Amino acid sequence: MIYNEDEPDSQETNEDEEPHEEKLRYDTVPYDVRPEEELYAYREALDTPEQPPQQVQVVFDAHGVPVAQPAAPAEKKKPKTLLAVATIGCLVLAILAIWSLQQGPPPPPYVDLGNSNVANSGLSGDFVARWTGKANYLFYVNPLSSDDLPGFAAVAANPPRQILFTIHLKDASGITICEKEIVFPFKAPEGGSAMPTQGPPERTMDGDAIIYERGSQGEIVRIEVNGPMNCAEKFYDRIAAWNFTTTYPVRGDQNDWVKNLEGGSAVKQAIKKKSGPAPLVRTLPAPIDGDDVIVGDNPSRGIVETRSGRVFLVGPGGLSARGQGWGFFPAAIHFHCDVKANCTLTRAGASSAVSAHLTK
Repeated sequence: MIYNEDEPDSQETNEDEEPHEEKLRYDTVPYDVRPEEELYAYREALDTPEQPPQQVQVVFDAHGVPVAQPAAPAEKKKPKTLLAVATIGCLVLAILAIWSLQQGPPPPPYVDLGNSNVANSGLSGDFVARWTGKANYLFYVNPLSSDDLPGFAAVAANPPRQILFTIHLKDASGITICEKEIVFPFKAPEGGSAMPTQGPPERTMDGDAIIYERGSQGEIVRIEVNGPMNCAEKFYDRIAAWNFTTTYPVRGDQNDWVKNLEGGSAVKQAIKKKSGPAPLVRTLPAPIDGDDVIVGDNPSRGIVETRSGRVFLVGPGGLSARGQGWGFFPAAIHFHCDVKANCTLTRAGASSAVSAHLTK
């Protein structure tokens, strides 16, 4: 505080006095000293984020008196842990993306390969390859023309021998990359019968389903087979064409089989007209060799007849009792007969030759 020491106590002044210099006096006014914590308290207020209101949890003590307790503090997130998890997630996504690009698009669910045929057996086939996580197939087979229907239906309804279809799947260059064998079960005739009576099978030897489509008279007009096939994905993607081979009888054998089933073969007609042992041809002008097809067997008379009209006496039980490979027909044979008409019959797939006598 500043004040004048020469200032009189009274307000009165003497006008005659000479002016003199005023002297100033300085005094220190006492004040309260504040601690530095209070002076710089704003710094802490700036650095400290606003805290959410503390939640209170009410519990009861042993006497049932409610007591307020502060809630457990929430755990603080750890930025480093979150960053590590995010990094690992990104790496996993990147690996999956690279793997997907390397795998390429999935295989097509269907590949319709269209039609193929086996002309000498009068068969027409259609094939569809399917992918359901693994390779599957649909195979359809039917007569090539309406003229082939009777023979096709007769063989399908009562196969004379084991039926096999071999499917060849090819790439664009014509190379076979996958194959499927479709084998129909077959039970050879028993008890001296020359005619199998097992009927059409419902499953292949591998267990694939066989479905028959029938015409207005109940005849089989189409066969469908479906099931799995062994063809890896890398080969399935390359399938572009197909064909098939088969043991289905050729057209001529199918016609002969129709005659057998209908009871119209020359052998059965001869049985109706006459009885007793067949006449024997005693001699021939010269030995003979040739090829023929046996179209029927008459175990009761011990004879067989060929497509060209020859009749061979083979003995009791007929050919059905002559070992493996002789019990089903039509049967393509080779024969050799000497001048006394004693003959030897052979056929592919038979376990042994058969001795016979030419009677006609």
